[in-house]
Amino acid sequence: RRDTVVVAPTDLIVVAWQRMKLYDVSQLPVMEGDRIVGIIDESDVLLHVYGNESRFREPVSTAMVTKLDKLDVRTPIEA
Repeated sequence: RRDTVVVAPTDLIVVAWQRMKLYDVSQLPVMEGDRIVGIIDESDVLLHVYGNESRFREPVSTAMVTKLDKLDVRTPIEA
């Protein structure tokens, strides 16, 4: 079984960073229950904490991207 690694908007940024490193991924979907509310990637984390390591203790919601382009799973790849 291959589950998707996710974080919640209330998880700390350090948790997202640790999951990225543990599972060797560069981005994670941010989920509230069954609904995707954002995405966070390595560059979001690094830009957010640059110059202030204490920001690792802020919630993912402060660094995630919320403007998402969503496609239906049946949409052709050409679209």
